[in-house]
Order: sequence, then structure tokens, then C-alpha cells
Amino acid sequence: MNFEHNRKTILEELNKRKRAHVIKRKVNSAKQRLMGERQHDSSNTDGTEKKRKKIMVFGKKSYFIRGIVEGLKNSYDVISFEDHEKACDFCINNSISYIFLDMDAPTDWKESTDLFTTTKMINNNVEMYLMTMDEYSTPVQTLVEKGGIVMKKPISVDELYNYLSE
Repeated sequence: MNFEHNRKTILEELNKRKRAHVIKRKVNSAKQRLMGERQHDSSNTDGTEKKRKKIMVFGKKSYFIRGIVEGLKNSYDVISFEDHEKACDFCINNSISYIFLDMDAPTDWKESTDLFTTTKMINNNVEMYLMTMDEYSTPVQTLVEKGGIVMKKPISVDELYNYLSE
């Protein structure tokens, strides 16, 4: 009996099964994402496409900002900026429904405040969400007085959808 030959054969078979399982899992994951996109606000009851609301997320690149963008992109047109001047230009030239501002480091709260005031001067109807760990800080409270809505971190995707559905 050739032990080494049997061992190689069994290992090859296990590797094939493992690869097949990984591929199957990736395919199922992709199918679920596609089904999720179809379920969230993609069409009216009569089958026509709904116009997707535009959301802007402002903050320095981080896992937190990436998570917000990924969580919302199935249901909304989401654009993310980390440069406040480009974000201001975008707000001036486009109609935005909601803006999420990161008020904590590494994002500079002064840039978030500048974007808030610039956008509110152009379109006072934009809903501005202030994402922060310290909801009682002076900059956050100043923006709340001007119409900002505080979202205390950490924020889950379900919480985002709850805020947006209100």
C-alpha cells in the first residue's frame, strides 16, 4: 500500500472541495447583495424605477466613513468627500437630500462646520446629520441650534435607515 500516494489524493480532493465551497459561498453572497439592492427602494410598486435620493458623506477616509458609505449605497446615491472645498462645490452644483458630517478626529470639525454653513446658505432644506461621540461639544451644539441632527457614534446601518425614514 502506497501511503504517500493516498495522502496526496485525499489532500487534492479536500482542496477541490474547499475551493468549490468558497466559490459557492461567494456566489451566494453576491446573490444576497443583488437581492438586497432590488429590495431597497429600487422600484415603485408599478415596476418603474424610483429616483434615488442623493446622500453626501463628509469625513476623512476611515473604516467608519467607509462603513457608512457601504451601508447606504444599496438604497441611495452616495458620494463621499474628505476635502471640504470639493464637498462645498459639489453641494453648490448638485441637489443633495441628506448630508452626513463626521465631527470627530481625524476629520477637522472646522471643515465640517464650514460645509454645514455653506450648504445651509444654499439650501436650507437639506437634512444635516452630525456624527459624533461627544454630542455636547460646543461645535456640535452650535450646529444643532442651526438645524443639525446629532447621531451619537457608534452608528449601525439600521440606525442610519431609521433616521432617513423619519
